[in-house]
Amino acid sequence: MTQSRDTRVYYTSPDDKIYGLVVGGQGIATTEASWSPVAGVSGNFVAAPNSRLVSSGKENADSYEGDFLMYQDMSGVIRVQRRENKNDGNDGGKAGQWSSSNVPFQLGRATHGSGMALIPIYNTGLRALNLFYNNETGGKTLT
Repeated sequence: MTQSRDTRVYYTSPDDKIYGLVVGGQGIATTEASWSPVAGVSGNFVAAPNSRLVSSGKENADSYEGDFLMYQDMSGVIRVQRRENKNDGNDGGKAGQWSSSNVPFQLGRATHGSGMALIPIYNTGLRALNLFYNNETGGKTLT
């Protein structure tokens, strides 16, 4: 059975609001009309003026059942937005809803405008994301 995957692109507007575009199906769309706004994201989050964006989605059977978007907010905190891709069986589930959290400060406060890299780790039975960023005392990793 062939499964289609979404392709998502996130970007910031001149007023620092985060927007997303998505195209579903096989391959990448070549026309602008093929892309649709990412529900729940477009214009709802505000990043710091020099924030970087990183994201990860469901890429295979061993990856998280969700989409992740990370950025620095106006206070310098790295925000984690997560969209559930499946219902949790509890009153209709959470599929399609975004939840928000912060990267914990005990790992070190990120430098303003820190570069970031998000690397998914796929091992049978292990689902992990490694976030690399620069903090005030040197580079750190969140797993």
